[in-house]
Amino acid sequence: MIRSTIKELGYHVPAEIITNQDLTQFMDTSDQWIRTRSGIEERRWMKEDEAASHLAIEASKKALNISGIEPLDIDLVVVGTISSDYYFPGVSAQFQTELGLGKIAAFDLKAACSGFIYSLSAAGANIKNLWMEGPGSSGANQFGKYEVQFQSLWTIYEWEKSISKCCFPFSRSD
Repeated sequence: MIRSTIKELGYHVPAEIITNQDLTQFMDTSDQWIRTRSGIEERRWMKEDEAASHLAIEASKKALNISGIEPLDIDLVVVGTISSDYYFPGVSAQFQTELGLGKIAAFDLKAACSGFIYSLSAAGANIKNLWMEGPGSSGANQFGKYEVQFQSLWTIYEWEKSISKCCFPFSRSD
C-alpha cells in the first residue's frame, strides 16, 4: 500500500507581536479574559510590505533545508490560502519561481480556514494515485489586508486558530 509521509515542517511568522494587553487599548477586554477562554497570549502582525506568500515561501525554505530535500525533487505544489498577493498568478506559481522548482504542477486551493487541510489531502492523493512522488503542501493566510469585523473575542480566537504558516515536503513509501 502506498502511503504519504510528512518529511518535515517549516514555519515562519511575522516579527511584530501583538499582545492581549495591546488589544485592551481598543477593545473592552483583558489579558486574563482572552487567555482563560482561548489560551492565546500573543499574535503576530504582518507589515504592509509583507504578504502571506512571503511567509509560506520562507517556511518552505526552512522545511526543505531541514529535510535535505532538493527543490528539484518537488514535483507538485499545493497551497491552501485565501490570501493571494494577486488575482493571478497564484501563490503556488510564486513558489515555483522563488524556490526554483522548475516546470511542475502547481495550484492554489481556496478553501478559507480548511484550505490547509485540503491542500494536505490533495498532495497525499497525488502520491497515492502514483501521479507524483514528492509533492509539497503549504498553507498561509493573511487577514490583515481584508476587512475583518471583530464582533467578539470569540471571533478573534477562531480567526487566530485558522492562521498557519507552514510547509510539509512529502515523500512516498511503497
